[in-house]
Amino acid sequence: AQRGAEKLPPKLIEAAVDKALDVTFANNPPTDTNFGRMLNQLIQFGNKLPPTMSPAAFPRFMYNNLKFLYQYSPLGALDIPRQAYRGGNVPRAIARTMIGTSMFLLAYQIRKDQNLAGGKWYELKARNRTFDMRPFGPFSTYLFFGEAARRWANGERPMSFREWAEALGSSTAPGG
Repeated sequence: AQRGAEKLPPKLIEAAVDKALDVTFANNPPTDTNFGRMLNQLIQFGNKLPPTMSPAAFPRFMYNNLKFLYQYSPLGALDIPRQAYRGGNVPRAIARTMIGTSMFLLAYQIRKDQNLAGGKWYELKARNRTFDMRPFGPFSTYLFFGEAARRWANGERPMSFREWAEALGSSTAPGG
């Protein structure tokens, strides 16, 4: 196995490691901007706190989760001109935006349907049972935004601070 590894180009190994960090939400923010450097400092500070004292048990994961939700949402369309200007991957930005928009619209339709929507934003009804969807991020976060849009469209009370905290932390919170 070692002989085969010696033949792999270092750039290929680096690209594989970067991709693995990206898909597992474990990579650090880029450090080429002041904002990226500040985020890295916040992550380092958060990693030094005991998990029981930290407001975010996994700050790097939370950063990557928010980045994912931005890219895979209608807001991801804001990246398309930037990608085009910088010579980036425009088709990828378009695809991510379309996938995220579809997920949001599906979640919105679920939250509007009394046969599918549970009593809380994270509940889904199926086969005469109610399921807690919080452990199934990122879809649970789309359910949150679907519920927020449903409430706004119906003139109901907005989502509470507690609901926002549950939604943004739902990918790491136990439930179900």
